[in-house]
Amino acid sequence: MIAQHLYMMAFEHHRAGRLKEAEAVYRAALRHDPRLSGALCNLGILSHRAGDEETALDYLRRALDSDPHSALALSNMGVVLKSLGRLEESLSAQSQAEKMNPDSPAIHHNLGTIYRALSRLEEAESSFKRALALKPDFVDAEFGLANLKLAQGDFESGFELYECRWNLEEGRKARRSFNAPRWNGESLDGKTLLIHAEQGFGDTIQFIRLATLLREGKVIFEGQKALLPLLRGVGGIDELVAAGEPLPHFDYHLPLLSLPNVMKLKVEEIPAEIPYVRSEPGLVAAWGRRLGPRRGRRVGLVWRGSPGHVNDSERSMDPSLLSPLLDLEETELIGLQKDPKPGDLEQLPGVRNLGPELADFGDTAAVLAHMDITLSVCTSVLHLAGALGRKSIGLLPYVADWRWLLSREDSPWYPSIQLIRQRRPGDWPEVVDRAVETIREHQPQQF
Repeated sequence: MIAQHLYMMAFEHHRAGRLKEAEAVYRAALRHDPRLSGALCNLGILSHRAGDEETALDYLRRALDSDPHSALALSNMGVVLKSLGRLEESLSAQSQAEKMNPDSPAIHHNLGTIYRALSRLEEAESSFKRALALKPDFVDAEFGLANLKLAQGDFESGFELYECRWNLEEGRKARRSFNAPRWNGESLDGKTLLIHAEQGFGDTIQFIRLATLLREGKVIFEGQKALLPLLRGVGGIDELVAAGEPLPHFDYHLPLLSLPNVMKLKVEEIPAEIPYVRSEPGLVAAWGRRLGPRRGRRVGLVWRGSPGHVNDSERSMDPSLLSPLLDLEETELIGLQKDPKPGDLEQLPGVRNLGPELADFGDTAAVLAHMDITLSVCTSVLHLAGALGRKSIGLLPYVADWRWLLSREDSPWYPSIQLIRQRRPGDWPEVVDRAVETIREHQPQQF
């Protein structure tokens, strides 16, 4: 009785978001009943949220030992196994959970994410739709379906579904309110539209071009300060304002990534007049002096994205995997990694990392002007290189972000980017080998 009472107290803390208190009381419950399945299962969930996957698995195994018929423990084990890249084991656990509890929206959503990670797209779509049939307001399943549709190039359905992002926890925190109404495609003749950035630097670089499709009215863009030097001169933008600065008068507003939905954008209608951003000549010259005389082809490198990104573990790579580049003859390797982790550069001897010297994206754009080719994982630097029309290689995981679509080696967003995707989950070495061959075939600029 004491253990169950403590479990209920812990569960209330958990549900209210008081996670430290929940963990402490779950542990207290286990001191009274070490086989209390619910407490073991929820401690597994908390360990997973903290990024301690092995501890999470241990708790969930103990929960299943105590209650082998716990669909919740099996489903959560599937989630943890997916985080560890053990996809087939994850699918097995999640499928067993579904047999035990076939009407669980959460389990069908989890199945959808695993099928997507395995590129089993029809099954992923079916699972997301089943979750939504069981729970029509299940925003996680709707968001999963949105990403799937976008990756398939179904922009009309995908971007409409993508509006559900504002109902996710992060979206609710980021949602902004203005006195002016949201723009839904009304005439802008004689009106002013505020477009405001959302999400990351790469999103801003990718979608800012859509302003060129606005044929009337005045357009103000509010965005990240570090990007503004780069965005001057982007077609369709009349005024730039740094985020946090006072805003001038406007009649309508719209988040940047809602533009494709309002415009009913199709893949074949993506504005691809490249470059639509340009390096500042003075900075290009200054960085040319900083780089000094050429010693061969110059290759820019970015191996990590922001660690806060939800899929960073899949899109980023350990720099040691780039070591085959060190054997390229007549090649200068220039690191553009802004915040390398301790030990990163020791794994790439001979790489000259300029990342910490780049004050903003104007500097990055100027350095890219001196690269013959840039290799980057899915980061803002890859978007910038594409927007500048610079020859680049995008190094992508087996299941890449939706914006790179499916299977393609090119991008309708950026004609100058070649995409090299993992052929097997987690197989970065094979990706790097293909990138090395591409670089060998690429003729350097005159030097």
